[in-house]
Amino acid sequence: MRERFSIRDRGTARHTLASPWAYWGSLGLLAGWVVWAVSPLGRIPGALGQGTTGEAPETPIDRQLEECIDRDPSTAGMIRCAEEARQAWDRELRQTYAALTQALDPPGRQDLQRAQTAWVAFRSAESVWLDRLYAMPTGTMYPVMRAGDEADLVRERALRLQSYLELVRAGGTRREEAFERPIDRRLRACSERNPTTAGRVRCQEEALRAWDRELRRAYRALLRELDPQKLQERFWDWHLKPEEVVEARRALESAQQAWEAYRDAEFAWLRRLYGQKADPARALTEGSHRLSLVKARVQDLEGYLGILRDVF
Repeated sequence: MRERFSIRDRGTARHTLASPWAYWGSLGLLAGWVVWAVSPLGRIPGALGQGTTGEAPETPIDRQLEECIDRDPSTAGMIRCAEEARQAWDRELRQTYAALTQALDPPGRQDLQRAQTAWVAFRSAESVWLDRLYAMPTGTMYPVMRAGDEADLVRERALRLQSYLELVRAGGTRREEAFERPIDRRLRACSERNPTTAGRVRCQEEALRAWDRELRRAYRALLRELDPQKLQERFWDWHLKPEEVVEARRALESAQQAWEAYRDAEFAWLRRLYGQKADPARALTEGSHRLSLVKARVQDLEGYLGILRDVF
């Protein structure tokens, strides 16, 4: 039986699971990575009642993915399994989106449509960036990782929409959990000092500003790594052409701009969703969704940065 891994952080996970492949690690280890790659544990676990142990897939699609990889752990097999998972999440996303639009009033439906349109544009730009990123390193693991990241994009959006649909149908709130980092710990301490709803909302706003700073830091660091000379000196065996790195940098810039447009549209949709009823607790849940969205992007950028810093 394949060993189960407890994933705490995207960058840490990639280092822990993939670094042995720099020294000809086993297919089983890579298979374990792929199961993680399309399961963004720690991003929005509250959406479907996911736990935070990361010990096993939590959805039927995740279980199907794991079973598929068990049957065929070859490189081609894992890529096929990840693609099947992506297609399954795509169907789940479309069904959930259709149900959510039907459950909303016209203004809410319009805001959701704008947010979804922005996400689709971001997904397209991010896919171009992933193509450029994974075209630079050499090794059989990278096509598998590319397929996992593509499925991950759709999975995260599908789960996020499901959490919104559950909220609309239940008329209540959901609490999102996340694996702790220093910002999370500071947020918890601030909330303990300011237990009122207004106080906790202020703490969330401070945490969001902190995650925005982390986002800018990670993005700038990633741009700095996309330097032709630096990468050529560090990874001489990648046989990089300077124009490939330049194109990758442009793709990253476009993807980040598309993500920012998606973030702004999603925040506008959240204001509509949580502003429909006069419930002070909803401000806290809205803040939790905002935080998880920005935090997920930081984790993505840090994971990409790990690739360019040769954590493998």
